[in-house]
Amino acid sequence: MKTLVMKFGGASVATSSHFAMIAKKIIEAKQINGKIEKLEKQTAMNTNKIIELEKRITDIIMKMRDFEEWVKEALSKIEYKQ
Repeated sequence: MKTLVMKFGGASVATSSHFAMIAKKIIEAKQINGKIEKLEKQTAMNTNKIIELEKRITDIIMKMRDFEEWVKEALSKIEYKQ
């Protein structure tokens, strides 16, 4: 099961009608995913940290894919003698 992260804050919780829309989104997500692990209000600083971590993880994944391709290419050039 995938982990779904939903972050709400600022203008999205400014009014009761906005809050009601958030509640609807959470209920819909629960119906689709079947479970909500944790729900909390986050600050903009935490959001920025999450975005930065996501960028770092994406960068690492891309580097790993590049390395995997390099290894495959290097191995394809090696002659195996038995």
